[in-house]
Amino acid sequence: MQPMFHHILIILRQTAEDQYTLQKAQRLAACQPCHFSIFIANPVKLPRPDPQLVGSLTKQQLSELSAVTSDYLISENKGNAEIHWLRNYLNESDISLVITAPLSGSGLLPGLYDKLCHFLINDCELPVWLVKTPLPLTEDSILACLDIEDASLRNQHLNEVILQVAAELANALGEPLHLLNCFQDELMTMDLSYDTAHGFKKHPDELGNHQRLLQSYLLQGNVVSPCQIHIKEGCPDNEVPLVAAQLQAGLTLIGNNHCHSRLSAVLGNTAHYLCQQTPTDMLVLKPGTVIAGRQVS
Repeated sequence: MQPMFHHILIILRQTAEDQYTLQKAQRLAACQPCHFSIFIANPVKLPRPDPQLVGSLTKQQLSELSAVTSDYLISENKGNAEIHWLRNYLNESDISLVITAPLSGSGLLPGLYDKLCHFLINDCELPVWLVKTPLPLTEDSILACLDIEDASLRNQHLNEVILQVAAELANALGEPLHLLNCFQDELMTMDLSYDTAHGFKKHPDELGNHQRLLQSYLLQGNVVSPCQIHIKEGCPDNEVPLVAAQLQAGLTLIGNNHCHSRLSAVLGNTAHYLCQQTPTDMLVLKPGTVIAGRQVS
């Protein structure tokens, strides 16, 4: 079987969270053949990184990576210039996954991630694995979030790849797999049933429709991992962080089907919001993602 991610770019941010980024890279290397490139980013408030000054823990972890490290890159730029250089590097390389720890932004929007992380979520075509500081009760489980209300072919393919990656990671890492889909009942139809005691009548088949659609995805995606399905009525912005926290999951997979929009470039989108609010590692898959030779288009 071809590896899901054959060439992984590890971006180190010169923070304590780098140790967790390297730990996750080690786990991936242990379960699939791959090689790494390592990029040391250049935070605006710190001087240019010196490879001789990389912390002893980071050096030890780098030496213990079982995969081959083909490139060791140090940023010569900061801010937008660094992102421009990284965009060109990714376009010219065969990188299939970027893994890094997010940093909080500053200035007028301190709650948002920094520019580099914003670029990786919203404007980079590659999958990105955002590593969070693990919580004390975090369990080794995987939560895959689907959007089956969007019936476009592009989104269907993205859902299938989310399922495929989640199932293969669950098998490779030996972790339980959970699937989540959120739905919101139609509030406006041509025939509205209403009574003063109970309000508008819910569509009786909505839950059943989602169950059937999920079953279809599972059959088409040949998902062989045992999995637990969660169907929640509500907005994904609320339900995804809530379910991830309740499960104490270690990794949440989502898709970003709205890259490159102007509004996303300024404020982010649902994927960006979920990456901030969900207390787990996040793996964001995009249209154009190539997994084991298959491209989402």
